Amino acid sequence: MMNKYIFGYGSLLDLNSMKSALGRHIDRDHLLSGTVIGYQRKWSAVEIVKLDNSNINIRAVFLDIQRRKNSKTNGVLIKVSENEINRLQRREKNYNCIDISDDIKIYNENNLCGQVYTFTSKKEFRLRPDSTENDNFVMSHYEEKVLHAARCMGTEFYAEYIETTASHSFKKIDGKYKFIDPEQESLV
Repeated sequence: MMNKYIFGYGSLLDLNSMKSALGRHIDRDHLLSGTVIGYQRKWSAVEIVKLDNSNINIRAVFLDIQRRKNSKTNGVLIKVSENEINRLQRREKNYNCIDISDDIKIYNENNLCGQVYTFTSKKEFRLRPDSTENDNFVMSHYEEKVLHAARCMGTEFYAEYIETTASHSFKKIDGKYKFIDPEQESLV
């Protein structure tokens, strides 16, 4: 049976987030660093979230990758089981699970034997061209978690993360948040 890997480029860079998503212990030794060629990381996935300790729902913007010629996105790969892919599909319910095996470059590895999957937002959960920055917000907690995780991967990884991530001008909201879907929230 062929090995399967997940390529994480946002919250799945964070070990605690990945542990919750996969339901098992993970440390940095389980991860491979890599780059997916032909995709750009940008702030374009939208989800309604509930601000912690309140009844306020907002449109939060999260990281996504989308096809773009002459672009690349760095991230991490981890070997996963079919059950773990199913867990991730429930967690990433607004994203399509796509095969990027032909577009992946692994650092410090000659050959990666297996299929590589990642998640890219479904069209109906992407920012609309007519959306304004006043309608959408970036959760500071999410952005800081991803930046911290990228820093923990090392100086070169962090520099490439910054270089390959489109900037945003959305207003930020401090504090924690929850996904409205309880199953999705339980896997975060």
